[in-house]
Amino acid sequence: STMKRAPRDFGANGMVEDLSQPLLSYSWSSSFSFSKCHLDTNVPYDNFVTQFFDTESFTRYARMFTRGYDVYTPTTNIVYHDYNPLENLGKT
Repeated sequence: STMKRAPRDFGANGMVEDLSQPLLSYSWSSSFSFSKCHLDTNVPYDNFVTQFFDTESFTRYARMFTRGYDVYTPTTNIVYHDYNPLENLGKT
């Protein structure tokens, strides 16, 4: 069977829901990354890229992809990152 790619359209809450199997993803996050140790050996961080929050994820994913690594979206949302903390400050 062909592996399906993660959808680019997410639900209103920003999360993918109701997946029956992991989907091939088009992005990677160091905040939620699990792999065997050979990933760090085969795909080291780029010492020439300033390690800012937004740049590191894309460049590392591109290096993984060009070295044959696949990234998958899990079937269940385990963690969530709020990228708009100032808008939600003080809300419960």
